[in-house]
Amino acid sequence: MSKEDKQGSWLRRGFLLGAVAGSIYILANKKTRSKVINGIGECTTKTKQWIEVIKENREEIVEQLRASSNTISSVVEDASDDIQQIVETTQHMKQHTSTLLGTLQDTKHEFQQLAANIKSKNTIDTQDAQALLPEYDERN
Repeated sequence: MSKEDKQGSWLRRGFLLGAVAGSIYILANKKTRSKVINGIGECTTKTKQWIEVIKENREEIVEQLRASSNTISSVVEDASDDIQQIVETTQHMKQHTSTLLGTLQDTKHEFQQLAANIKSKNTIDTQDAQALLPEYDERN
């Protein structure tokens, strides 16, 4: 017998022993017996009342359940649409991030080439430096 079977067996025996002990106590004690009988009677009465209320208002209850079901379906559908939009936005962000990383890599390589060119010349000719600057517009 496995460990789980042994535990289940002990549990069943415990429930059975508890039920037997409870039954003996209820049968032996008049006050407890009357409380149990009264409790069962109240439960039966309330159950009958609920059954009558449901029978009398069946259509309204069914209509209310349908309305609630429609509302829940609408909320779930809206949530599903929102999740779909989030997924699409996330995919677009991944694409933009990939593009940005590629652009940054290209820029890095261009700066590395520029730095290598500057190091190889050791000095920048001032005329060449002036040619690199944008032209000044005196009208502004």
